[in-house]
Amino acid sequence: MRFPMLAPAIALAIAAAACAPRASFVAPVAALGNTVQVRVFDAYARGDRFVVRSILTNVSAQPIVVDRDGFQLKLPSGEIVPRSAGLTDQHKPYPLMPGAGREVFLEFRAPNEFLEGLPSAMLVVGGITVGTEPAPHAVGEIPLTHAPAQ
Repeated sequence: MRFPMLAPAIALAIAAAACAPRASFVAPVAALGNTVQVRVFDAYARGDRFVVRSILTNVSAQPIVVDRDGFQLKLPSGEIVPRSAGLTDQHKPYPLMPGAGREVFLEFRAPNEFLEGLPSAMLVVGGITVGTEPAPHAVGEIPLTHAPAQ
């Protein structure tokens, strides 16, 4: 049995999701723990996704290792959302020499949540290992606030 109207209905649902409203967020440039400076240049929520694009700079006198899987998104409710484990995301830690910077793109997914309605969130900057430290740790949090409509 064929369902000729099923394909257009699926296409319409996919198109509606792709056109869902995008809520922009802003954040101050943050120096965290005398270790890193983070400048968020794009942050937005759409549906159950929250995306943060930033530049992370090592401001310490030692090499650091950045593990993006240590970053988290803290919602106003206190819920912690880990970094997405998508197939195209990079999940390999990388070194960053003193004074060097690198773009850090992060995606968080909170199933069954509509994140574009959030008034704010906190980006937890974790997964940072300084010098010969034995384990990565969080160096701080950055407030992300809903950007006013333009």
